[in-house]
Amino acid sequence: MLARRCDAGSLTHVLRLSAAAVPRIAGSLVLGTVVGALGTVEHRSVPPWGLVLVLLLVLAGAVTVRAWGGLVALLAYAVAWGAVVFALSMRGPGGDVLIPGGTASWTVLGQIWILGAWVPIAASAFLPSRWFQDLQPQRAGVGPVIVARADGDDGDADA
Repeated sequence: MLARRCDAGSLTHVLRLSAAAVPRIAGSLVLGTVVGALGTVEHRSVPPWGLVLVLLLVLAGAVTVRAWGGLVALLAYAVAWGAVVFALSMRGPGGDVLIPGGTASWTVLGQIWILGAWVPIAASAFLPSRWFQDLQPQRAGVGPVIVARADGDDGDADA
């Protein structure tokens, strides 16, 4: 676990990096790199559905990483995604670009890809943390069930 909840009223929040967190952060970096590269290549494939598909891919990756490694892993995912998209948006050695700039109407897809993909990443950061906790499901009938009657007697003959 990367972080623990502090006691009520505590102003100190210390992140503890465990041995299990390092592979999760590394996996988040790899996933962010793959999603950024794939999305940059595919966002203009079938306008506008290619863009919609890769934005959903960014959301799926962000939620997966948040569930897997918490907010620190999500930060690693976002940094890797942003670095790859930034690098691939530059002019290549032959003068080619994967995310063209300018004012033409079809360049809007690239602008939405660069700026709009931060929305699902940020949205997954602000989702409630209880959605990402691994809790054991409660089984019906496992523990004792005490039903109180209206008169306050629980039906126990010993009392």
